[in-house]
Amino acid sequence: MKKSTAIKLLIALAAIGSVVSFYATNMLLSDVSNMFYMSITRDLISTLPCFTIALDFILASIYVIRFFSKTTYCKSQTIVHSWILFAFSIVGIFTSIYTGIVIYGSMLAPYPFKFATIIFLIFHILMLAHSLHTLKIGKNMPGEAVYRKLKFSYILYTIMLSAILFFAYNCFGALLISPLYIQWSTFYLTIPFYLSLLLPMALVVQMMFYTFKTVDEHPNSGIALTAIVLIANLIIGVAVFYIGYHYPQFIAAISPAVAIERLLTKPINTIFIHFFVAVFGIYELIHAITYKKNHSK
Repeated sequence: MKKSTAIKLLIALAAIGSVVSFYATNMLLSDVSNMFYMSITRDLISTLPCFTIALDFILASIYVIRFFSKTTYCKSQTIVHSWILFAFSIVGIFTSIYTGIVIYGSMLAPYPFKFATIIFLIFHILMLAHSLHTLKIGKNMPGEAVYRKLKFSYILYTIMLSAILFFAYNCFGALLISPLYIQWSTFYLTIPFYLSLLLPMALVVQMMFYTFKTVDEHPNSGIALTAIVLIANLIIGVAVFYIGYHYPQFIAAISPAVAIERLLTKPINTIFIHFFVAVFGIYELIHAITYKKNHSK
């Protein structure tokens, strides 16, 4: 896969996947908040058709990253990711049918929007067919040049990478959809918060610079970018918490973007954004410095 092709695919997956991830997360947390009034099983199942689509985008993003960067293991990567997509598609198809027929009483029920269940079902059927097609392609690829034993550390790393991408996509999705719910009368108060939604994705972009070897010619650029994100995280974080503490209308204005805070009535999401960026940013800064030292040898 060419670098330009991989980058274009990742940009498309990030843009669409961010919107889907944010929408699916809000659906899930809304259903959780309704658990005390409805059946837990019904709520969770009705969310899965959309939520598994979000997982499909995360899976596709990881596959593109690894297919480009781990060229020695293209065959195994294709087979493994095809099986995972197959599993997600089966879950999506079953829950779409169950949601439409059993929970909503009709596949044409206008929940959460018109024709949603049908759209989700068609999408998962297409993904099922795609997974079988890519599985066949993977099995027909030439054998791996090097055999790689699957280790627990690799599985743990994959889980962490998936969580990082999902969180970054969710934050970026909240920013992309923000024009639909921004309260323009208090927009000046919420500017720092909306800027904070960019920070997780900025770190993911920085990580991609190393994946695609973009910083090889200018290794200091990776260090500079990470440092800028960490400094911005500190300044924006102070501004967000200062405004949130002194202006009650700020909380109501950003409520649509922080579903978990509406659920727990505490600024969990806002705190976690800045905690995540600080921890992951420090890790990326150490990696950037180490990379520069190794690159200069």
